Amino acid sequence: IGFGRNINSLEDPGVPFLRSFDRAQQVFSIRFVNPMWQVVRMMGAFGEGEVREHLRRLDSYSRDTVRLLKEQLDSETEHNSNFVSLFIRSAKKDNKTYSDDFLRDLVLNFLIAGRDTTAQGLSWAVFLLMQHREVEEKMIAEIKSVVGDGPVNYKHLEQLTYTQAVINEALRLYPSVPRDVKFLAEDDEIPGVGRFPRGSLLMYLPHAMGRSKKIWGDDAEQFRPERWIGKPFPSFFEYPVFQAGDRICLGMRLAWLEMKACFATLAPRLRFEFVGPVEDVIVDHSLTNGMMNGFPAQVSLR
Repeated sequence: IGFGRNINSLEDPGVPFLRSFDRAQQVFSIRFVNPMWQVVRMMGAFGEGEVREHLRRLDSYSRDTVRLLKEQLDSETEHNSNFVSLFIRSAKKDNKTYSDDFLRDLVLNFLIAGRDTTAQGLSWAVFLLMQHREVEEKMIAEIKSVVGDGPVNYKHLEQLTYTQAVINEALRLYPSVPRDVKFLAEDDEIPGVGRFPRGSLLMYLPHAMGRSKKIWGDDAEQFRPERWIGKPFPSFFEYPVFQAGDRICLGMRLAWLEMKACFATLAPRLRFEFVGPVEDVIVDHSLTNGMMNGFPAQVSLR
């Protein structure tokens, strides 16, 4: 979808590009919370010593992707419908040109925004459903009622309101991006906190906001999809899973559709069971909300 290349991560989880991608994200996530990160970088500690090699590998892969996409568009041997190809094709029609650096950044942006976020959201949703079988059964009943025995289509996905509530609730408790930052474009004031000058870096924590009793009530720590049924959708400034305002995530609805399509296809057919203790599944706080040491599970047909 993003840029039309298969990284083969399922066949080979140890792909060097993906190892570099994950490690670079871990290093940069530490920088967000360590005011001494520049000193740490000079010392080469906490992965800083290897980050240049990881960035070189990411840069090489992304530039190679841009080159291949341009060659395919120039030859017109195939019609690519991935986002980056569509962007380049649209720019040509409008007589606009973009540098390879810009297109490289576009490739990385799609990868960062799309690779981990939906997959991790699904993983945490399955993790929660395995602990709340009554919610899982209610979701499956809705899917069977709406979809039946045929293939899933777009109209079906629009009708899966309880499944959407399950997804919203899972992302509330385990947002794909647990913390994020904003730079002030001008001097501004945060009510009850104080004034900050232009250029200040402010961090906010969707992971903490999703569990705040001030926002969600006394049961904020509980997995309860019913809180999303029959009520207006909350402000994205209270539920910043996809950010909010002018900078809201462009892929939000695509992510929702992908997750609902996965559940609609798999949930009625497969049952997931824990292999080890629930306590072994630990949040790996990188730039995205992964699972430390993975999520071992046993899968069987229903």
